[in-house]
Amino acid sequence: MTSEAQTQTALFRLTGVGVVQTDMTTGRLVRANRTFCELLGYSEAELRGMTYLELTHPDDRGRDAEAFQALRQGELRAGTSLTRVVRKD
Repeated sequence: MTSEAQTQTALFRLTGVGVVQTDMTTGRLVRANRTFCELLGYSEAELRGMTYLELTHPDDRGRDAEAFQALRQGELRAGTSLTRVVRKD
């Protein structure tokens, strides 16, 4: 693993902010850090089987699905989104 990759992995795992990585083809979560898992009440293994829309509050799903499509189609190169999510419980 390169030094840059090690730094990115450390930042992903050690940050106090919930972070996930999503597969841009399927919308499925690839990995989630411990903070995100604790916030939502899921294990990382459980989250890996889910899509980001399954975790998104129902009132925000349409907006988030449109933004995801724009990213997939290259209309957006990057973005930040503040989204409500639903805890496991």
